[in-house]
Amino acid sequence: QADVASYSAVVHACAKAKDLPRAEAWVARMEDAGVDANVVTYNSVINACARCGDAERAENWLKVMLDRGVAPGLLTYNSLINACAKG
Repeated sequence: QADVASYSAVVHACAKAKDLPRAEAWVARMEDAGVDANVVTYNSVINACARCGDAERAENWLKVMLDRGVAPGLLTYNSLINACAKG
């Protein structure tokens, strides 16, 4: 059974590959498996948004993160700023 660290590593790899749809698909797959995303997972998907220059999607993921009670960190906001700078 995959855990949050395993899923987060895959999402991170998708972010590095600038494959935002795949990163988002893995977050959905993770949730379907009953594994809750953590700050690392959300940072990775927001980073994928930043690498693709999609500030709106990055902001949406921040909202999801906050709605689910996951506290953003410095890396979260750094990625969000990067998304806005590229978008």
